[in-house]
Parts: sequence; C-alpha cells; structure tokens
Amino acid sequence: TSVRPAIIYGPGNYAPRESMYFTWILRAGQVVHPKDADGFFQMVYVKDVAKILLQLCGREEAYHQAFNVCGDDIMDYTRYVACLEQVTQQNIEKVELTVAEVEDIQIPLPFALTKEESELYSDAKLRQLGVQYTSIIDGMRDTFVWYVESLRESDDTQGKNVSGEDS
Repeated sequence: TSVRPAIIYGPGNYAPRESMYFTWILRAGQVVHPKDADGFFQMVYVKDVAKILLQLCGREEAYHQAFNVCGDDIMDYTRYVACLEQVTQQNIEKVELTVAEVEDIQIPLPFALTKEESELYSDAKLRQLGVQYTSIIDGMRDTFVWYVESLRESDDTQGKNVSGEDS
C-alpha cells in the first residue's frame, strides 16, 4: 500500500510553511503576498494523515493500492491568507509583490507560485473507504494554538539553567 499525502501541515511541522506565516503575523501583522500568483496547492492535516494510515492498516481492500491524501480544499495564496486571518482573528496586512519580485528578492515562499508549478490530486479512492478530513480552518486553528503555546514554553525556559533557576 502506498500513501501519498499532499502538503502536510500541523503541530510539530519541521517544514517552515505555516510557522513562517505565523511568525510574520505575530511579529509584524503582515505577510508577503504574491499578488499575481496563479499557483494552487492542497494541504492535509498531520493528524488526518496519521488517522488515515491507521484506517488503512489491515484492510484487504487497501492492499497493493496507492492512495492520495489531500482533502477537498484547493488553496492559493489569497485563500491561504484569508484562512490565517480567520484562525488568528487578525486583519493581516498583505505586502504585495509580484511573482517576479518574490523570485528576484529570493523570498522562500512555501507554495507553488504559478499554475505550471502546481499539482492537483484526487483522493477518490480514499473517499470510497469512508475517509473524512478535518476542515482547513479547524486544523490550522489547532496548529496556530500549538505554535503560540510552543513559543510561550520557549520563552518560559529562556534564561533558566538546567535546574530551572535564573542564570
């Protein structure tokens, strides 16, 4: 059985995707927005990927099959920022740049900027097995809460030695 997830997001993500945006929003209330980008992408919540892997284990109808794990939401930069506004409950200022400017300045934006770089997947085979996904809003909200809490924990441990006393 082969499981091919789209872009995975969620708590503990080592790839600087949503964390980069959360940092920009919390520090400056703004994000870089490629105003002429026509790229699109699909994301899947890390807990959904884990749940789906467990659901496939031991199911004979899943043997020797390949499954895309991608959900229904097809995102672009505009939809992504709108999602982040809802999740963070902030009006986010968009620093609008063209795709050419983003590339010239070498800003490492995490998602496809053009249609040519984009890929679209179907999870129809998983749907036939009854798989359901967490909404992008709920998953991203959980991720944002985790991110803020991890920052607080990091701040709480700064300036402390191993015994927990101020150094």
